[in-house]
Amino acid sequence: MRKKIILSVCVLCIAVIVGIFVKLKTTKYEAVEISNVNLSTIADGIYEGDSKTNFVKVKVVVTVKDNIIQDIVIKEHECGLGKKAEAIVDDIIEKQSLQVDCISGATMSSNVIKLAVEEALR
Repeated sequence: MRKKIILSVCVLCIAVIVGIFVKLKTTKYEAVEISNVNLSTIADGIYEGDSKTNFVKVKVVVTVKDNIIQDIVIKEHECGLGKKAEAIVDDIIEKQSLQVDCISGATMSSNVIKLAVEEALR
């Protein structure tokens, strides 16, 4: 009898974990609206911003000089498998815009990083 209870609890736990995983995989995070920032209005300086969702938390430091984003440092990035999204800062610096494509397979982290940069520059 005790083995049946333990087995039932294990099966239930596995079912819950699988359900959560399926829900996370099917949830759409692409719909986040990122506004572009007019860099010509940003004074030279170092700006901090952060953003978070239920699953991802990001803190950034953005350096602006001569109305150009010189550097973006990710001070904190709590994420699951979205670590590769950190490469998006190179795209933002290269294009001098937040209107860059998300890193494939790390959409949520990419968007949260972009939102943190947007907040820093606001």
